[in-house]
Amino acid sequence: MSGVLTIDALWKLCAENSRQLHEQSVATDRMLRDMRAEIAAADRRMRDHGAELEHRLYDMLREQRAETARMPGGMRAQAGESGPVLPAGAMDREFQETRRVIAEVSNQIDTLFVGQRGLFMEKLVVPGCDTLFSAWGIPGSQIYQRCKFWSDDGRSLWIDIMVMNHNSDAVVLVNVSSTLTVEEVTEYVERLGQFKEIRPRYAACRVLGAVAGIVTEEDATSYAANQGLFVIVQSGESVALANAPDFEPRVW
Repeated sequence: MSGVLTIDALWKLCAENSRQLHEQSVATDRMLRDMRAEIAAADRRMRDHGAELEHRLYDMLREQRAETARMPGGMRAQAGESGPVLPAGAMDREFQETRRVIAEVSNQIDTLFVGQRGLFMEKLVVPGCDTLFSAWGIPGSQIYQRCKFWSDDGRSLWIDIMVMNHNSDAVVLVNVSSTLTVEEVTEYVERLGQFKEIRPRYAACRVLGAVAGIVTEEDATSYAANQGLFVIVQSGESVALANAPDFEPRVW
């Protein structure tokens, strides 16, 4: 009969779906490996450029000492009082070259991290937010990305992901980083404290915070948890919470 799905056709459909899921899984795993490799390469480039700048500074100081040593006694004593003097032209060239190298490395890393951060957020964190906070009564039936809020007095606040449910009075605000550091956690806690001031319509809500990073510094996970934040980490092809089972989230 036309339109009736036979057992054979059903098995073929299941096999095709399984094949597609496997291909997606392989592609996601490859993407994550590439992300880590690129971040590691960027870190190596930064260290290499830092070593290069350190060597340049050492050479510059050595030239200064040699220049001072060649001065007559009186001039050498005067230079010793004010420090060795590098010719103005050489100092300016060295300064401009240092600025150029730093700007080049910074632009390379910014471009890399912005792109990879977006992929990490889109492919793993956002889909994971659908169920991550269910145990705290916040199923992610409404998930908003890249939210920017303004207050009446002109202040603004950027939130990467906002998770909420109309059947709950809780809202989870998620910050996604390329590299999660203690300093970034501290800065985000301060931003969370401003949320209700800038967005007073949520004054009656329980505002909770969460952080996620492609790379997480060693102390950042425990520090974020101690600050009352959910900590989102990669778990296989998805994400999970790194918080202890007895974790009590801070409410803003």
